[in-house]
Amino acid sequence: VSAGPAYVYEIYVEAGADVATVELANQATSGGTRLLGARAGANGQTTRSFPKGAYFDTAVYATVTGTAPVIEIVWSKEPA
Repeated sequence: VSAGPAYVYEIYVEAGADVATVELANQATSGGTRLLGARAGANGQTTRSFPKGAYFDTAVYATVTGTAPVIEIVWSKEPA
């Protein structure tokens, strides 16, 4: 998502035929400390909002599961 520090303001997950998840870690590659996540049931959707922004001081890495999920992450290098 971001190779450097960033603020995450919103996560949207839309699932296909099975459960979809996204986990955001404070790392530029897989692994790292999981800070946020979101989950949508089969054929469902969910939105998680963080009005003040969730700060990732290293980078933002997303791990996605599910069959053909739609994931949208609203982020910025600057605070709101």
